Amino acid sequence: MVILLIYNSVTIKSLTVMGTRCKRALAKASKALPILLNYKKEIMRKEEHSQDLWFLYF
Repeated sequence: MVILLIYNSVTIKSLTVMGTRCKRALAKASKALPILLNYKKEIMRKEEHSQDLWFLYF
C-alpha cells in the first residue's frame, strides 16, 4: 500500500480528497453525537431492545 502511494500520485490525490471528506463528516458527526446519545438514552428508557441503535455510534 505504501509503495503504491509513492508511485501513484493519483492514489495520493484521491486519498487526500477522501481524507478531507472524512474530516468534514467527522466534524458533523461530532456535533450530532451528543444529540444521538441523548436520543439513545430516551429510547433505552422506553424500550428494552435498544441495542439496535448502537450502529449509529460505532
